[in-house]
Order: sequence, then structure tokens, then C-alpha cells
Amino acid sequence: MKKLLLVVVSLLLFTDVSVSATNWAKIEPQEVINHAEVIVVGQYDFASKPVRGDSIFQGYDFHVKHVYQGEVAEKITVGIDQYDVNWAEQFQSTDGQFLLFLTKGVEDDF
Repeated sequence: MKKLLLVVVSLLLFTDVSVSATNWAKIEPQEVINHAEVIVVGQYDFASKPVRGDSIFQGYDFHVKHVYQGEVAEKITVGIDQYDVNWAEQFQSTDGQFLLFLTKGVEDDF
């Protein structure tokens, strides 16, 4: 029994395991609006090749239909959680559009 426990513990300690996590904070709607540099409505182009980074987010082309705040091109790259792509595609297949409140990261360019 001790040998089995030793093997299991060894496997857990020496196995390369990658874990990703996100953290969400509750903020008031007005704070979201104040913090956003750009507010747009549009749809992701999931046929475009995703830009992968070091996090769980992937960048896809996003076709802007309307700009409420800021200035952006008609097509920008926007990140989406890789685990949300499936339902987002289904939502868009019924003419669903996304309202995005965006802020620029260090390497971002609207």
C-alpha cells in the first residue's frame, strides 16, 4: 500500500500539469462605461485564424457594425475565452451580435 501511495504522489509531483484560471470582479455598469476606451457592436469572424496567446483567450477578427464610443476600424481583433467560442458561434448563427466594452492593452492597437 505504501508503494502505491508513493507512486501516486510521485506521478502527481513530477507530471507537467498546466492550469489556467480567470478572475472576475463585480463592478457597477457606469464604471464599465467610464473605463472603456471603445464601445462597439458586431460579430466575431470565427472562420478567421485565431491568434493564440499565453492565456485562455484567443483573438479573432471582429466585424464592427456600430461604434458607440471611441474610434476603430471596421475590422479589429478581439479576444474571447476559448471555451466560449462554441456558444458564441451558435448565438451569432441566429443573427446575435455582441456589445463589447474594450480597453487597450500594452500591445493592442484598435
